[in-house]
Amino acid sequence: MHEPNISAWRRRTCGDLTSAFRFARPPASYPLGNGSLRLAVTESRLLRAQRQVNDLPAPVAPAVNEPLPGQ
Repeated sequence: MHEPNISAWRRRTCGDLTSAFRFARPPASYPLGNGSLRLAVTESRLLRAQRQVNDLPAPVAPAVNEPLPGQ
């Protein structure tokens, strides 16, 4: 399908986003248990963030018709 609102320059410069998708192959899966893949820093940050979220108190909904804070 050709979109008339996209200029030829933009088509040359940006390309086609659909080339980033894997339509012909099944979806890739995360390589669990792959010893050659090490994401220690990312994993530690994820675990720290999950721990922080679990330790935070539940949010409290504001009362109805609560006045706006002054500036």
